[in-house]
Amino acid sequence: MIGHTWHRQRRHGLAWAAAACCSLAQAQGSVPGSTDPAADLEKLERITVTGSNIRRADGETALPVQVITAEDIRRSGKASVTEVLQSLSANGANGLTDSASFNSFAYGASGISLRSLGPTSTLILVNGRRVVPYSVPDINNGLTNFVNVDAIPSAAIQRIEVLKDGASAIYGSDAMAGVVNIILRKDFQGGEAGAQLRTSMDGGFGTQSAALTVGRGDLARDGWNWMATLDVFHRDEVMLRDVASRVIDPRHRDSSFYYTGRAGTSRFTPTPNYYGGVSFDPQSGASFVNTRSGRASANCPADQRWAFNSTFTPSLNLCGYSYWTDAAQYVSPMERASIFSHGELALGGGLSVFGELSLNRLTNHQRDWPVPFGAGLGATPNGRDGGVAYVPQFLPAGHPNNPFPNQPAGITYQFADVGMQGIDVTNQAGRLLVGARGTTAGWDWETALMHAQDTAEVSYLNRISLPALRDAVLSGSYDFEHPTQGRVTAAQLRINPIDHGRASFTAVDAKVSGEIGRLPGGPIGMAAGIEARHEQRNYHPDERIYSGGVYLQVAGRTEGSRNVVSAFSELSLPITKTLQSQLALRADRYSDYGSSVTPKLAVAWAPLRQLKLRGSVSRGFRAPSLNESASSDTPLFSYVDFDPQRCGQFNVDCDGYNNSGVVKANKNLKPERSTAYGLGLVTEPVRDLLLTLDYWEFRRRNEITFVDQQLLINQEGSNDPLYAGRVHRLPADTESVPGQSIPGRIATVDQLYLNRGRTEVRGVDVTASTRLAMSGTAPLRINLDMTYVDRYRVQSAEGEAWQVWTGTLGFPRLRGSMNLGWSPGPWDLNATLNHLSGFAATQAGQTCTGTRYLGVCDIAPYTTLDLAAAYRAGTAWTVRVNLINATNAHMPFTPTQPTGNRYWYAAAGRQLGVSASHRF
Repeated sequence: MIGHTWHRQRRHGLAWAAAACCSLAQAQGSVPGSTDPAADLEKLERITVTGSNIRRADGETALPVQVITAEDIRRSGKASVTEVLQSLSANGANGLTDSASFNSFAYGASGISLRSLGPTSTLILVNGRRVVPYSVPDINNGLTNFVNVDAIPSAAIQRIEVLKDGASAIYGSDAMAGVVNIILRKDFQGGEAGAQLRTSMDGGFGTQSAALTVGRGDLARDGWNWMATLDVFHRDEVMLRDVASRVIDPRHRDSSFYYTGRAGTSRFTPTPNYYGGVSFDPQSGASFVNTRSGRASANCPADQRWAFNSTFTPSLNLCGYSYWTDAAQYVSPMERASIFSHGELALGGGLSVFGELSLNRLTNHQRDWPVPFGAGLGATPNGRDGGVAYVPQFLPAGHPNNPFPNQPAGITYQFADVGMQGIDVTNQAGRLLVGARGTTAGWDWETALMHAQDTAEVSYLNRISLPALRDAVLSGSYDFEHPTQGRVTAAQLRINPIDHGRASFTAVDAKVSGEIGRLPGGPIGMAAGIEARHEQRNYHPDERIYSGGVYLQVAGRTEGSRNVVSAFSELSLPITKTLQSQLALRADRYSDYGSSVTPKLAVAWAPLRQLKLRGSVSRGFRAPSLNESASSDTPLFSYVDFDPQRCGQFNVDCDGYNNSGVVKANKNLKPERSTAYGLGLVTEPVRDLLLTLDYWEFRRRNEITFVDQQLLINQEGSNDPLYAGRVHRLPADTESVPGQSIPGRIATVDQLYLNRGRTEVRGVDVTASTRLAMSGTAPLRINLDMTYVDRYRVQSAEGEAWQVWTGTLGFPRLRGSMNLGWSPGPWDLNATLNHLSGFAATQAGQTCTGTRYLGVCDIAPYTTLDLAAAYRAGTAWTVRVNLINATNAHMPFTPTQPTGNRYWYAAAGRQLGVSASHRF
């Protein structure tokens, strides 16, 4: 993890020191030859700190801002912006990582989740302005409008500022949990080239990157400056079979619950399994297969005939396929190329014009096992008419491969001849900005016009045409025992559909900052501004997918646009020399849902030279995304955990079963609302030791979510308009219970976005920074950064009981790091201890009973040690070595996640990184 950057402060007391620890506070040392702090203040450069639009000389605010410099990033050995941000102690659960997002709609993207409130509540800025959202939404995780941080180039970063407080009053929508402002290089002169290699000491998990930065002109001396950075990055593919011995615990490999003693066994195999007991509705095409009895193909290799577990009665000697060892991709390969350029020209009289251009191209290649076919997999959602397209889950009587005379045969099979499934994502993002800034009559002003766009091409490889498959099954023209010998072969079944997504906005803004008077503590700072933005978003799935023509594949559709007009104002009130307050108010008008007004109040009081108290209260909001409120619907696969009409009444399907559904946009949605509270202190008990303690609390309400499918199923017979008519069943089932006709399985459930949830989270941030003088050499730097979550609770709907998630599966209470640094002469040495507390193996409301937990109810803590050494050869060359997870700590055992929890833990084990850079 990366903690706070230490900035040396002298003679000006805690008011200066607190800014250094918790705000921007760059280059604030004493001005040579001056002994008057007020005079020093006048000579310092005026800067804008994240969390405020007021330009100020000291960078000091009443809000907690964490600063990560480019040098901090290099010391950490992190290979990408994603790794840097995901290591923050304030980054919690509910985020997204691209390396294993095959089960996510947002293929190949990563998102940050401050305070565990999700990427949609964390606002990402670049140089103080919004970033266009990722053009592929992920409704599975509620990520309909988030920034893909994978697309941000790391080599161009000057620093990252993290405001760990609600900031909608300053920045508008999405800033409920905080703001990450990525400041890129601007005034750079000369050239710099660098490269980095990193790999696991046990093999695999490799990354390679290189960057080139060039700059010309000095703005202060020459009146102009231009710079550009080219950044390239590659991540190697990792297959699970190559690392299975490291990432899969023997307790999973040997568990009878996790299928067999064979890792990741599936009944969907290249040589089929057959089952009796088939029911079929000729009118809809729906079918049901009873898999409690069956037989393996005669062509099944002897070493793949495995006795399946007690879920089947009796245990079956079927043909098995080891998904873990044969087909599973563990880390998808990724490539990124980025160009960032900035230029500024001084026109005289304090006026200058500037421009920025950034272009990013990112590709991600995900692979998975071949398309399965058969029992439990007959339905594919049809977004065109809201229905379901069916393929028989069985072979008709008389089919050449049917082993049962005069009756249909259920089947489980895998189209290995068609090839491994794949998803190739090509994501391109661009941003063009032109603007002007200056100072007029003592007021700083800036205005800019920006256009930003994100496009994605999602290519699905080796999919199966549903019409071709259905015809081949019914006609017997595909030979499941000898796939290359039938009249229909892989070439006729295989299709490679492509989706296209695009998100964009065009914005113009203007703001001013200056002084409007004085109070006993100093000048009153004021800022005001306006912004107008036009947003567009569309996602066009391949027509064959959207209309249900691609077997077992779905994709949502979105088409929408809107206008946003905003006005904001802010006051910085130095009431006394020791008491300062910040007032902010913002109004946003959205053309689709209406208006939001968000205020903020922050106060800082330094009663003693060594003590500063600070507090804040603010309102926040998140506007419904265009995916949630425009013309949008997303067919999806789902799972029925409990069917009251089948399991509850007839003890059938009590293990659950697959079904389909559709999530539809709601034009009547209101914005999510939040209230954030902060109360803290900054103290300097002794010289060069800074301590901060901040209590924080976020209360989010009116959350946008789609109604839980199981809730709709449980209320199937209700007359409430929220539930009525949303559950659609197959025809009556006459096979599962001999001699009886029982309700058919649930085919599809209509779901809708609603405002109905609440989340409350509270905790404490602790930081400490000091330098210990060492005789005859450089001082020892010590930095501590820690976040403790006291409570995280969720209410699904008004009036329902709260569920406490703190300490449950995936929700640790404590996360933090401690860094030791020492820079004697040309050397720079660092050691960082990272810690993540353990948590329960169960989710909220679950009990740790049953074989699935393998007798483990608590996940162990996770502690790693990172070491780094850099040597600077003069002013030109720097060589750096990083040993990440030097003790080779393994991922803690998580019983319900056989391949490990890769969101919280690093599967690579001990990693070695080597980098070099050259200035010219």
